[in-house]
Amino acid sequence: MDDPTPRTPHRVVARLTPDGWELHFERRKPVHIRRLDDAAPQARIALSREIGSDENSVSVQIRHDLASDELSSQIRAAVQATADAARAQAAAAVKMRDAVKSLKKHGLTGRDIAHVLGVSPQRVSQLLRD
Repeated sequence: MDDPTPRTPHRVVARLTPDGWELHFERRKPVHIRRLDDAAPQARIALSREIGSDENSVSVQIRHDLASDELSSQIRAAVQATADAARAQAAAAVKMRDAVKSLKKHGLTGRDIAHVLGVSPQRVSQLLRD
């Protein structure tokens, strides 16, 4: 029977080294890996061995430490810009859908709406269906 209780993830810090990454655990010896995409699987393996549990039942949360305030700042800015762009895209989609519906109510054809808004007639059809 599956345990419905969510497990608190083990916190792991991945620190950049000259030849890869070190995974740092609370009160445990660090583990060296070459690529960051190995961090979660390797952390689960290391923790499962230590606590005597199946690795698939171990939850980990990886935090990246690049040892550079400049890089960390650039990463935060890039992630924030991406999130802002996604919100702006979602808002633009709502405005486009509203504009298509308003133009249709004013009697424009799908092709005319497409021409006015600079989108394809197929896109207009999609927006009218949504």
